Amino acid sequence: MVVDDDPEIVDAIVETLNGTFPDASIHPAISGLEAVTILKQTPIDVAMTDGQMPGLIDGFTLIKIIRGHGEEQEFNVYGAEYFAGRVAYEVFRKQYQRLPIIMVSGDARQHHVQGFCMEHDVHLLGKPVNATTLTAAVRRYYHSNNATQLYKRL
Repeated sequence: MVVDDDPEIVDAIVETLNGTFPDASIHPAISGLEAVTILKQTPIDVAMTDGQMPGLIDGFTLIKIIRGHGEEQEFNVYGAEYFAGRVAYEVFRKQYQRLPIIMVSGDARQHHVQGFCMEHDVHLLGKPVNATTLTAAVRRYYHSNNATQLYKRL
């Protein structure tokens, strides 16, 4: 799954990943809320997200939701109309707690971003990122995470 509020960036990343991983099903999202909907409906093996995005669910909140690290109230506030707080919290915590996540951020040198990524076990890439670095980061998780799986999903 590729999440960024800039559709052109999403398209460029998807195109790059399609060229490198032609058998993968790549799920693009242009908001955190769209990403949550995808996660509810589709199993994902690797997630890539921007950090700063407008709306109720930015990349940082999305990662907390995926990891199940937020408070139950946070899940109710940030997605009440998309999923039922406690149920989603438990489902996401169990299903996606170990999901490989890559954050691509223009603030990668900021200590709070680095600390957040360390705390939530997130691979951090700084913007701008080139295709080689991007695909190497995905390859690191994609192949190891899918070694025994029939279907490959990004």
